[in-house]
Amino acid sequence: RIGLGRAELLEKIPPAPLELKVAGVDYCDGFTKTLFVRFVLSPALATLRESLGLEAAGYDPHLSLLYCSMPTAEKRLLAGTVPLPVRRVRFTAAEATRCMLPVAAATDISTWQAIARRSLVPAG
Repeated sequence: RIGLGRAELLEKIPPAPLELKVAGVDYCDGFTKTLFVRFVLSPALATLRESLGLEAAGYDPHLSLLYCSMPTAEKRLLAGTVPLPVRRVRFTAAEATRCMLPVAAATDISTWQAIARRSLVPAG
């Protein structure tokens, strides 16, 4: 799933699944990256971001596993105990989500709205 700001950008995404290599489980101070799977920024993802007018440099591709406020020591412990059963993840759809930033609490997430979705699997 790739969160985008405008639904019309979804039509610019080529109909091809995007496969990313898993870099590991990590944590950060940010509420929306309490615990997450980090991916390697592939050339295909960098090209896709650039084609959508988004920066590729400095982008941290990830899949959030947990949103909450907790002490750093607990995050570190969790990150070290989450097993990763796969080395690659294949994304087969893109979704545009309307969200207000910054996100600092669960109440902020409750306002998110999915506004469009597109399959990345070629028809046929």
